[in-house]
Amino acid sequence: MLSTKLRIDHSITCPIITLRPDKLKHITFWTMGSLSGSGYRDALLLLIALVVCGAVILSHANALNAFAIGEDNARNIGVNVNRSKYVILIAVSALVGVCVSICGTIAFVGLVIPHMTRMLVGPNHKRLLPASLFSGATFLMLADLLARTLLNPKELPIGVVTSFVGSLTFVFLFFRTRRAAK
Repeated sequence: MLSTKLRIDHSITCPIITLRPDKLKHITFWTMGSLSGSGYRDALLLLIALVVCGAVILSHANALNAFAIGEDNARNIGVNVNRSKYVILIAVSALVGVCVSICGTIAFVGLVIPHMTRMLVGPNHKRLLPASLFSGATFLMLADLLARTLLNPKELPIGVVTSFVGSLTFVFLFFRTRRAAK
């Protein structure tokens, strides 16, 4: 499946790069993520999307907690499983779509930060969701700062920094989980 996605991405980006070689730097930064082209208008759009979609997701925190014990158990305690799944899926997809349209694809933030935050605040989604929001924003700002200053005057794509940190974190989590299983 991954190779199919890579072929599709490759078949889309190659003609664009061929037809518009002057946009190569912009395309590269967008595919690896960058906050450098964002302004206050983008921040306002992100804030609106976060308030609307975040409120919907946070209102389903109890359902997310119930999903942690399984869909059948969640159904047994009164959660409308199908409705909750679709509402959460639509809200998360809309929020991710807005974020990616503004700053490109920035890898590992949505994968690493919730796991690390869960270790700090526990599994209750009423605390985990807001804590993940703030820790993810802090991590992204620090990664952007590092990406802009590490090879000064050149700027690394922020996805390079987040991928490096993310891969190290997943290796750490893998070995920690493996050690705990023994």
